[in-house]
Amino acid sequence: NGLATTNNTLTAANIENADIITIFLGINDFNHACKNGHAYGNPTYTSADRTYYQVGEYGNNDTSTLYGALKVWCDKIVELKSIEGYENKQFVIITPLISSWNASIGGKDWNQDKVNIHGNTLREYCEAILKVYSEYGIPVFDANMLSGIYYNSDKDNNVDLTGGDGVHINAEGHKLL
Repeated sequence: NGLATTNNTLTAANIENADIITIFLGINDFNHACKNGHAYGNPTYTSADRTYYQVGEYGNNDTSTLYGALKVWCDKIVELKSIEGYENKQFVIITPLISSWNASIGGKDWNQDKVNIHGNTLREYCEAILKVYSEYGIPVFDANMLSGIYYNSDKDNNVDLTGGDGVHINAEGHKLL
């Protein structure tokens, strides 16, 4: 379902030589449940049956929901930090930046009050990330609110740091972060 993929990507071998591991997460979970499908209009990523990519309920272990998947990530980080020699590795979670997922229907929509098919805003996904990781004591950088990438009007914005697709940041955006 795209939510809990830590078993394939977050492994001791993958972080062996890293001191700080940064993990961006949540944007695909929000975008893949958009009313018009993925940002590029690819319906294969859409949760048409409304099963996946839901925020879910806090404390839930169902990995088809964001809360359940976040717990899987947290448990994996705790497991990795318990390995001898890995206890000092620093993990930092990064919430999604602002997003414009309507590129597929002719232009971008930077309104941050928009909702996906589950009726959730991107900010609700960010709040879930903040809540779960704070419970585990894992640092979170709330890029959604604090990145410096914002949109206010056609004259007062720097969303061009998202690299043109309305979701992913470009090299200048990475420098800002």
